[in-house]
Amino acid sequence: MMIRDVMRHGGAALGVSRRALASSCRRQRLAHKRQVVMTLCRHYSRASLPKIAQIFCRHHTTVMCGMEAVAARCADPDYFQTVATVCALIEIETTAQRIEKLNRGTPCQSPPPIALLPPPWHRLAKGRA
Repeated sequence: MMIRDVMRHGGAALGVSRRALASSCRRQRLAHKRQVVMTLCRHYSRASLPKIAQIFCRHHTTVMCGMEAVAARCADPDYFQTVATVCALIEIETTAQRIEKLNRGTPCQSPPPIALLPPPWHRLAKGRA
C-alpha cells in the first residue's frame, strides 16, 4: 500500500485532510492525528522512516517519536479502539479499491490488505487491564 493511500484513508477516518497532515501546524489535536497516520504509514507501507518523514514534511526522528507516542497512548483502551477503528477503515477502503480494479479488468498489483502480523501497538495493549 502506498503512503499517500494511508494518508488519504487514515486522514479521512480521523477527519483531517492530507494537506493538514503535511502542514507545519503543531496544534496538539492535529499533531496526535498526524502521529497516528505516520504510525499506520509505517505499518501498512513498510516505507522507511526518511521516506515517511519526507511525505509529511518532517524529520525521520519526528516520525520515530510519533510512533513511540502512539504506542504509549494505546495503553488507554479508548485510544486503542480509535486506532483499531482507523486501521479497519483503511483496510476496508483499500479492499474496495482493489475489488474495483479487478472489476475493471486491471490486475491487482499486490495481495489483499490482510494483516498477517498484528500492528505494533497490539504488543503494548496486551498488558492492559
